[in-house]
Amino acid sequence: MARRKLTVDRYAEIERRLAEGRGVREIARALGCSRRLVREIRSGLKGSPAIAKPLFSRPRRRARLRSAVTSRYGLLQKCVASALRGPRSQ
Repeated sequence: MARRKLTVDRYAEIERRLAEGRGVREIARALGCSRRLVREIRSGLKGSPAIAKPLFSRPRRRARLRSAVTSRYGLLQKCVASALRGPRSQ
């Protein structure tokens, strides 16, 4: 079965039918979508497609790698500096 794109009209129709008190299975059959989608809309997990989504919800891979390398390099510098200072005096 082909995947159909969720449009603003379909989203509004699902919300309208849920407000009328119709069942999840009935709505899914009538509109040709999955019961899971209807349940997600009902519970608020699926937002309206009219709302703009951020382009990147998490940092890009390169930025994450750069921060990981930088933090490890900083830790390495601290270890080398402490080793060069010699043992701690008690």
